[in-house]
Formats: sequence, structure tokens, C-alpha cells
Amino acid sequence: MQRDVLSLMAKELVPLMTGIEGADSRQRAALGLLRKWDLRMAADRPEPLIFNAWLRQVVHDLAADELGPLFARYWTLRPTFVRLALGERRQWCDDTATAATESCPDILKRSLATVLDDLQHRYGPDMGDWRWGDAHRARFDHALSPALLGRLPGKDNAQVASLAHHLLDNTLNIVTPVDGGNYTVNRAAMFLTRDHEPFASRHGAGLRAVYDFADLSKSRFMIATGQSGNPLSSHYRDMVRHWRIGRSFPLERHAQDTLKLLPK
Repeated sequence: MQRDVLSLMAKELVPLMTGIEGADSRQRAALGLLRKWDLRMAADRPEPLIFNAWLRQVVHDLAADELGPLFARYWTLRPTFVRLALGERRQWCDDTATAATESCPDILKRSLATVLDDLQHRYGPDMGDWRWGDAHRARFDHALSPALLGRLPGKDNAQVASLAHHLLDNTLNIVTPVDGGNYTVNRAAMFLTRDHEPFASRHGAGLRAVYDFADLSKSRFMIATGQSGNPLSSHYRDMVRHWRIGRSFPLERHAQDTLKLLPK
């Protein structure tokens, strides 16, 4: 259950969104992928990236004209709103900023074109090479990172600042691609208003545990990064891969070191 990345939200919306004829070969390719998709938000697949980017843009194209300056505070995936707008509330599909009356297929095609242009710019021309994990990454910043960045010399120099960020990311901070999304049991939620990285994972399980009440020694645990806050320790990031793929371990059986605190 903790590893479950099936999206029931996508199961509901994909048929509504893909029931259109693609405007060109690129749109037809994207629609073909989504129609065959197993609806799992898997980091190594292109379909979750196409779907989430498209859904985000559909919300924008449906509601931004009506909500105006209020839209920025409303903008997230909004699956219930999209389901209603593509169903019994189709008046939302008309773009009030134009003289024409747009239909829901018009809006779906327009938003899909916008999204495919953006994804091609970010991840290259081959749709088969796109990966959800390239956009959907969990980031664990060390507590010292902001303080160190503020003290680095030449922080007003773009090249120096970029190098500093790179060094800190590789030394202190941990970034890893992850499965899941806002609507999966294995939660990896996003805050979608940031254009530079709208699909970064901002919220998920830092600790996972499965307790065996017949024998508590067989209970299994996983912590997101490692057992040490010291970047120089071998245990600083040694659990990242195991956490990402949903593994867990009994504590005592896999212990390398034991710290005992004894009173005087």
C-alpha cells in the first residue's frame, strides 16, 4: 500500500481529456500514449509528465479568463472542477477573452499544444525520452544550505552563485526522482504555481513504518535520506535509493553500529 502510485484521479479524467482528435501528429502521439497508460505515476515513464502538465494547463485555460487576478491563488490541478467543466458545466470551456465561442475540444487541443511546446523545450524533441522523474524530484536541503549560500563571496556574480549552488547540491543537498503525485497513496505532492519547476515534489513520507504486532522485532522502517545529519558520514544519504523505491528494513538485523546511552 505504501508503494501504491495508481492515480484514481487520472483514471477518471484521462477518458474525458483524450476523447478528442489530435490537431497534428505530435498531439496524436501524446494522446496515444495516454490512452494506453496504466495510470501509475511512475518516475520512469513519460505519461505522468504529459498528463500532469496538460491538466495543469487545462485548469489555467478553463478558469484564468473568468477569475482574472484571483486565479493565481486558485491554480492547482483541480480535478473535480475539470471533470465538471468537461461534463455538465461546459460553459467554462468558452474563453471570455475572445469573440468566438470555444468548445471543450478547442480548449483541450489548445492547452495540449501549449504543454507539448513547453515539454519539448525542457526535455527535448523525443516524447519517448521524457520522464516524470526528470520533473518530479524530491529535494532534501540541509539545514546549513541557506546560511552557507548567504556567506559565499561573489554571491552577486551569476557564475559564482551557480557554481555555489551546484557544489552545495552535490555536497549538502539531496535531490532524487520520485514516483507518485498529489492523488496517489504513495504521496509526493506538488505546488504547481512555480513555472520553473511546477512538478517538483514538495511533500511526502519522510518516515515509513510497518509494525508486526506478532513480533515487533520484525517491524520494518525507512527514513527518507539516512541516519546522519553529517554530510561527511557514509550514512548521510545511504537510504535515499531505498526510500525512493519503497524498500524497508528491520532495524536490528541491518544495523552496522549501535549507540548505547548509559546513565552514570
